[in-house]
Parts: sequence; C-alpha cells; structure tokens
Amino acid sequence: QNVIYTLIDVHNTFPHLSPTSIIPTTKKMKVAIIGAGASGLTALKQCIDEGVEAVILEKENYIGGLWRFSAESGKGGTVYRSTIINTSKEMMCFSDFPIPSNFAPFMHNTKVVEYFE
Repeated sequence: QNVIYTLIDVHNTFPHLSPTSIIPTTKKMKVAIIGAGASGLTALKQCIDEGVEAVILEKENYIGGLWRFSAESGKGGTVYRSTIINTSKEMMCFSDFPIPSNFAPFMHNTKVVEYFE
C-alpha cells in the first residue's frame, strides 16, 4: 500500500510557537515527525521550543490524528462520533497555549481537533 504524506509547513501552521532556547551544538539538529496527531504535535512543540528544525509527515490532509472522527471505513483509526476526553482541558493543553475558557472542561473530540488546529 502506497502512502502519500503531506508536508506541514511548521512556521505557517503554528505561528504562535517559536524557539525559546537553542540546543548548544555546532550542527543544527533536524527531526522528522511521523503524524500530526496529539503526539506528533507535542513532539513538534518540543522541537520548536528547543530550536530543533522539525518537519511533520502526515498521511492525511489535516491534523488531529485519531481525534478527528471519520465514518469512512478502511481509513485507519478514529474516535467514536460521541467521544469526549477523559482528562480535563487544563491537564491536556500546552502550558503556553491554553485551551479557550469557553470550551467545556471535558471536551468533545471536535473541540480537541479545534484546539489542535
């Protein structure tokens, strides 16, 4: 099975993230992150925070990974249409990018994707 990946432009997609520290090295580190779901976005944020050049490879044309519901069969993993997170928004958000206060404490999956976007 051939998989086509979309290259996500990190600086245009996530302009609010910027390096806060640089890894002391003579050669700039480069990282490829597979998938733009929760873990991939977290890995990307850490790379940006540490001044590491990163690129995300995502097989879909959107971010959010398993959190984005899809009724299409055979496409891979997905949450149920009714899935709600089982941890509070305060515990799951990035420390420097809080989830909007008008979102429910335990968000529906569509709000998780909205936060990621």
